[in-house]
Amino acid sequence: PLNADDLVDGIISEAKLADDAVSLAKMKAGVDGTIISYDASTNPVAIATGTDGQVLTSTGAGSPPAFEAAAGITMTSTVATTSGTTIDFTGIPAGTKSIDLILNNIGTNGGGFYGVVIGDSGGFETSGYLCNINIHSSSAGGATTDSTADFRLQHANIAGSTASESGFLSLRLVNVSNNTWVAAGQTNNLLSSALNNYATNSTVGTKSLSGVLTQIRLFNTAGDTWDSGEATLQYF
Repeated sequence: PLNADDLVDGIISEAKLADDAVSLAKMKAGVDGTIISYDASTNPVAIATGTDGQVLTSTGAGSPPAFEAAAGITMTSTVATTSGTTIDFTGIPAGTKSIDLILNNIGTNGGGFYGVVIGDSGGFETSGYLCNINIHSSSAGGATTDSTADFRLQHANIAGSTASESGFLSLRLVNVSNNTWVAAGQTNNLLSSALNNYATNSTVGTKSLSGVLTQIRLFNTAGDTWDSGEATLQYF
């Protein structure tokens, strides 16, 4: 009978192998968790095992997949809004489509009102915004105003050094081709320790950037110094 020693190396071609003839038991042993793929030269390649929590991710045509960290929400370190005139969040990565700016009891030493501008690698942009701010105040009733220079967080006639503000501004990328962002948010000013003395601001707006968004700035229009509160950014 014919045995393995009688066969010349390479004599058995793919065409002479029956379908489903090779079992898992006949495969060479490998590393637990390794996945077989193909490289750019169409040769088999073993994908190195990742770490717990990583996911298998495409790396594009002509390149084997790889285990990488799963995409998720990134939260920046909380920044104290207790000094300076602006608070900048930079280094926002390309591909970000959703951003939330969260504010807790922020305030300044003056009467300027608060706003947010966004920017790309060329800097912050201070024009081209379409923003509307509505306010309801326990003392002054309702009012509305517009801004083309920023996403305004606070109505001008309610700002003041005695008012602190908490809330959020959410930004969503609506058009990748022209870097258009839509913003919506709500903040509340406690004008005094009395719970019924308040002002609620609602902000909606849109802005198209010259390039991919990379940074956000929280500022006040009078250049006053921040003296209370904290802010943080979440994005994905």
